[in-house]
Amino acid sequence: MKKVMFNRKLWIVLFLLVLILCLGIMYFGIRYEGFCLETLKTIFTIIGFLVASCFFIYKILTGWLIINLNINIDAERNHIDKDNDHLVIHILLTKGQTDSLWLKNIAIKVIELDGPVKEEDLHQDSGKPKIIRPVGMERISSEKDWQPEGKGRLLTISPSEEARFSAYIQVNSLSVVVLEVVVLGTRPFYGIENKNIDFIQWKASKIVLPVR
Repeated sequence: MKKVMFNRKLWIVLFLLVLILCLGIMYFGIRYEGFCLETLKTIFTIIGFLVASCFFIYKILTGWLIINLNINIDAERNHIDKDNDHLVIHILLTKGQTDSLWLKNIAIKVIELDGPVKEEDLHQDSGKPKIIRPVGMERISSEKDWQPEGKGRLLTISPSEEARFSAYIQVNSLSVVVLEVVVLGTRPFYGIENKNIDFIQWKASKIVLPVR
């Protein structure tokens, strides 16, 4: 909130400075005959260009071009027996209009909470967390042998595309299951992959109750 207020104040100050500058130019243009109309027109053109440049720089710095990605988590839970359940986790990635996503990895943290669950238990690793990965995250070298490519290249999701992945785990039938999903990706410069870059993170969570 403070950052938003600071940005608004900054733009108000810049607007007032530009307004004062324009009024000053108009004043001197009227007062002095040697200040021709063409010069005044050129100055206003330059001011307009500077204001537009500042606006686009501001938009870029505040996240205008950040990759937008929507994560949807769905879960199917069914009894195996009185003690254990099947849990299938579906993850739907929907790419927004800004840039392509180069997908590095998806990890799912599964926490089983037994007994009465308190709110603080949901924010701590109170159970025994397990880290699993969805099926189909690796690029393949050939559709014939279906072997991992092994080159470390990334999957790509273009704007407006969707990608769906699923994972499976067995859980205790009486446990409340907390799912945390993290998606790691990047935006290589003109498609040039850099193995040393810090990947961007997107996160989502879901709580799955026991089946009655």
